[in-house]
This record gives sequence, C-alpha cells and structure tokens, in this order.
Amino acid sequence: MNDKEQSYLPGALTLGIPISMGNFRGLVDRYLRRMDAADAMTIDDLVTMTRVWNTIEFRRLRTSNPDFQRFWGVFFPGYVAEIAERLEAGETKGMALYSPRHDLYFGGKPHQGSQYKVED
Repeated sequence: MNDKEQSYLPGALTLGIPISMGNFRGLVDRYLRRMDAADAMTIDDLVTMTRVWNTIEFRRLRTSNPDFQRFWGVFFPGYVAEIAERLEAGETKGMALYSPRHDLYFGGKPHQGSQYKVED
C-alpha cells in the first residue's frame, strides 16, 4: 500500500498487537469456520474477532483477500449486538463501541489494544 494514497486510517500500520501475516490469516480462517458453524464464542473469542475485524477495516484489507472480505461481512453486523452485550461495550463518538472492561474498541479509530499490527 502506498503511504501517499492514505487509503488506510492514520495509525493503522503502526498501532496494534504484533502478529505475522500468516498467523493473522490463520485467525481469519479459524473464525470464519467457527462463524459458519454457528459456534458459541467465548469472551476471548469475541475480543480476538473484534481485533481481526478492526485490523481488516483500519488497514483497508477487504479488497486484498476474499477471506478478509467475507470475515468483514459476516462479523459485521452479525456480532455487533453480542459484542455490545457480552463485552459490556457502549456507543462512543463516531458510532464506535467501547468496552472499558477490555479496553477494546469496535470501529472508531486505530487503538493499540483493539487491532493487530500485521508484520510480514
């Protein structure tokens, strides 16, 4: 991605929990399978899935991989109500959700603990 394009949100490339692209794709694949199977998700699962969704959104990865596109579309809006309830997340400025208990945003702007920093 060209820095001059600004097709990603500021901070999207520098903030987040470090993860390799291989491990990130593994999370996407694992959770796509689980969402397709309608598995019950734990709190930890929902936190991880939110970070994955935020990473795809903030880095504008939907068009780079069909699995990223599918994850983005299945997770949102499908899991928003569950995130709000189970993670005790309330609405914030900009239509984002924030869970103080987990220091986790769903949407909004890039935040260190709410996304992954994908490293090649």
